[in-house]
Amino acid sequence: MMADTIPGDDLRQYRASRGWEQPQLAAHLNEVLGRRYDKARISRWESGAERIPQIVAQAIRAEQPPAGGGIPTARNLAPALTLAVSLQKGGVAKTTTSVNVAYLLAKKGFRVLLVDGDPQGSATTNLGEDAHGLELKKKTLTTLLDSRSDLPTREAITPVCEGLFDLIASSIALSEIEVSLMSDPTSSLALREKLSEVSSDYDFIVIDTPPNLGLLTASALGAADLVLIPSQTEQLSLMGIPLLLRAIDRTKRRINRNLQVLGILPTHYDPRTVVDKAMLAELRTIAERHGVELFEPISRAVAYKESVLAGKPALERTPDVAGNESFRRIADRLVEIAETRAKEYAHEPV
Repeated sequence: MMADTIPGDDLRQYRASRGWEQPQLAAHLNEVLGRRYDKARISRWESGAERIPQIVAQAIRAEQPPAGGGIPTARNLAPALTLAVSLQKGGVAKTTTSVNVAYLLAKKGFRVLLVDGDPQGSATTNLGEDAHGLELKKKTLTTLLDSRSDLPTREAITPVCEGLFDLIASSIALSEIEVSLMSDPTSSLALREKLSEVSSDYDFIVIDTPPNLGLLTASALGAADLVLIPSQTEQLSLMGIPLLLRAIDRTKRRINRNLQVLGILPTHYDPRTVVDKAMLAELRTIAERHGVELFEPISRAVAYKESVLAGKPALERTPDVAGNESFRRIADRLVEIAETRAKEYAHEPV
């Protein structure tokens, strides 16, 4: 299932352009689609409390708009702008970042696919999905990257957050696939190949990578346009950044010349400690040296741990959680880059 829908504001605009109240829109949709929608359902769609079903979005978009009104075509920045969230160390908030940035982009009305590229399946769990159950159904990245499988990418996609965006899940079985990739000389292109099947279905693809520089991370870098580097404000995390930057440079030279670093995101920051302040200053130096943005640090907050237990993005449960401004800044930067790129594509000669 593709995340092909419309924002609530656009639905309201469509209804107003026809001079309808919510009950009239519900009656119209019921006649066209053979459903039993009511005023309360329309209200939830327009307020954003409930995702507008794909069948409704498609039906509305297919109608001829009246003069001077109607619903705009869904924002389509295709091919999708792909972000890899990566650092070869665990516990730096890669999954927290991936899940919440994907959530924010989807809330803006964009079509988003989150790829759980970590055999620990952390993003899958954070979104309340049963990794083992999806593995049994062969709806995971494991099956997609298995050279013995011909599963179309669309069949491995699971809608999450009540259909707000989509997920390609992961489980521990993915670690076995990484071993098999070692015998494939083109393994670094495996994920790019699979995502190319659905790139035009989405505006953004976010990849949560494992805490190492193995073949799964290499494949994510091969598929990405941008890399975001979350780093704890502690020495071990900082030591991993130069290694990752070298890996990014190799990827640019060999297989993905357009790959760029979006920036560095300090995480688990405690402004009360001398060590954290010193490490933040060091991160600033690294960012300046490499000419990349240093986002404002994300402080520790229990809401992030609680969100995992709840199976929801932290920003859905607690919109004003510490660090939300940084995640919003990252989402805004991605939109800026994607819209600029879309304009450039529009002016390219056919």
